[in-house]
Amino acid sequence: MKGSAQTPPVLEEEYSGKISVACVGDSITYGSKIEQRNLYCYPAQLERLLGEKFEVKSFGRPGARVSISSSNNYMNFPEYEESLKCNPDIVVISLGINDCSVGEWTDNKSVFTESYEKLIQSYQNLDSQPRIWLTNLMPVMTPYEPFLEIQENIEECQALIESLALRKKITLIDLFTELNKQHRIYARDGIHPSIEGAEIIAEKICSAITGNFGGLSLPYVFGDNMVIQRNKPFRIFGKGDVGDNILVEISEFEKETIVDGNGNWEVELPALKTGGPHTLSVSGDRRIEFSNVMVGEVWFCAGQSNMRFPLKSDSDAAAQLKLAGNYPEIRLLRRDVDPHPAKKVFKKDELEKIQMDGYYSGLWQVCSEDSAGDFSAVGYYFALHLYKALDVPVGIIQNAIGGAPMEAFMPREALRKERLYNLTNNWLNADAPSWHRQRAELNMSSRQGNDECMLPHHPYEPTFIYYADIEEMMPYVLRGVVWYQGESNATDTDTDKPWDSEINKELFKGLVTSWRRQWGIGDFPFYYVQLPNMNRNWMPFRQMQFEVLTELPALGMVVAIDIGDDNNVHPKSKYEVGRRLSLWARANIYGETDLIYSGPVFNKKLRREDGKLLLDFDFKGSGLATVCGNELKGFEVKNAQGLWSDVSSCVYADSIVLDISEDDRVVALRYAWSPNPKANLINKEGLPASPFYFEMPAQKNNNK
Repeated sequence: MKGSAQTPPVLEEEYSGKISVACVGDSITYGSKIEQRNLYCYPAQLERLLGEKFEVKSFGRPGARVSISSSNNYMNFPEYEESLKCNPDIVVISLGINDCSVGEWTDNKSVFTESYEKLIQSYQNLDSQPRIWLTNLMPVMTPYEPFLEIQENIEECQALIESLALRKKITLIDLFTELNKQHRIYARDGIHPSIEGAEIIAEKICSAITGNFGGLSLPYVFGDNMVIQRNKPFRIFGKGDVGDNILVEISEFEKETIVDGNGNWEVELPALKTGGPHTLSVSGDRRIEFSNVMVGEVWFCAGQSNMRFPLKSDSDAAAQLKLAGNYPEIRLLRRDVDPHPAKKVFKKDELEKIQMDGYYSGLWQVCSEDSAGDFSAVGYYFALHLYKALDVPVGIIQNAIGGAPMEAFMPREALRKERLYNLTNNWLNADAPSWHRQRAELNMSSRQGNDECMLPHHPYEPTFIYYADIEEMMPYVLRGVVWYQGESNATDTDTDKPWDSEINKELFKGLVTSWRRQWGIGDFPFYYVQLPNMNRNWMPFRQMQFEVLTELPALGMVVAIDIGDDNNVHPKSKYEVGRRLSLWARANIYGETDLIYSGPVFNKKLRREDGKLLLDFDFKGSGLATVCGNELKGFEVKNAQGLWSDVSSCVYADSIVLDISEDDRVVALRYAWSPNPKANLINKEGLPASPFYFEMPAQKNNNK
């Protein structure tokens, strides 16, 4: 959230008597949809948190708006007059969501800032000269209608409120970020917080008023043995009490800042040179030191079970683990969960562990036989190849949960799209791939009742992994991401029917773009593994991955069609996957420009010539070839009647030649289009060609 203008925190000793707090707002302040609202609306809970010295009164008016163009302008209601008469010492204003109503915002926004400023000024003119806090707008959740249409209005209104708070030098309390994490803290209408939601509001406002955010702390991504990204300005960030001075020191650098009104602080240090070890110290109300800190390359590896698959289970585990201790400059941060969504019914105490705070654990470790054994095999091999190629420290951060769908890794705003709405509204019963939903149902079957608002959290829940762990480490500077996921989104397990490829594409592109936006470090490299060969109907998902490769910048795709397992969703050998991922990084980031880093990828260029189709490919390397020089296999063509057939093909002069002399009315072609194809096209460096499907452009009809 922009701006660090601050309303100074309240010190009790500054006041001789009771400290009067006026909570100005709409139905959210009033406590609509909360049973026994006089006890559990946020102002009532705020009074209990602040203590006996404070007297908190609610002046919430359901339906109230800021804009003077509306008949429901807050200043027209008796609650406004009553709030002035109490001559408060503190005023908390939380208004604006009703102004955003679809059909009204166009008229309201032209006078919104002027209206809000008039309201603020009326409190500033009071004899009590109250300290004033504003809040930003709280998110609107499903099933509120019109859910999608109101989102743009909310964004525009948020920007106006932020700008006003900054100009007026008033702290803007950030309620949106915390409430946006959890759908379940809302009433069934998707707009009014529940008792639990009101408690979060009260806690955030209490901390802002008192300035107490629990003292100095930093996220889990900072710790002993950590790796700082080299050759880039580096951000260090955390929490603290409002107004505290923070001093950050490492190597020859030091930087100071002040904790803002939401308890946040951040400094940016100049790019650090490769090496170490260093000590990173952060001082505020206390001093925190992190030792054995290295400066090198930092990558984030994420996905589902094939990324989680541990090195100790790899086919070459015995040999690799004996050597792991030889690489102390590889550092591993494995974010683990308890309980993991295994095939079982969770007990009550296990369900209670699955919360936004506390579900994850794990700290930086020096690479050793013990630490590497439990770490992602793909992530470890990727790091090992980078370390051997670069001879610099390498830090790998792992967040992978078996069975997790893409939507669990995504922020809520990335799912606020028409085609993705279904995934978040009553997610357990969504019309979508069933396996992970069935597993979640099994895990949560000990719960009481089926009310969606009362559902326990689950790691497969849309947005859960993002908000429970990933968001906390942003904006930690890293080099890029490696990603291995898709099995849970590719097909419906019961029928093996492929799920909608366009929805999967929207999810995947949304994940990449939202992470880049939220991290705030530009279009960082994002390298992913195309689903391998296996006896499942994954061809459309592979095609989606093939298409996305050229639709977003700085992507890289590892083709794994030759290193899967016919009948096992978890191939036992991950070495080659990690190596191929490292090739993309080494060639595109680390200067090995002569390195061949991908197998052949059809570039959609082709021509007809004498009963033949000549296809062109990118990433031919030193030439196209086949495995062991055998006859080329894997190409099929579709004729005008819609029938597919194998087609004779060969490698000729760095093109692929398909013989269509028997029937040149080809309307589409494909390669390696089966669950476990016997396709064998490679480049001479041994990297396999990507499967693909291609519809032929319509031929011009020259007949008159």
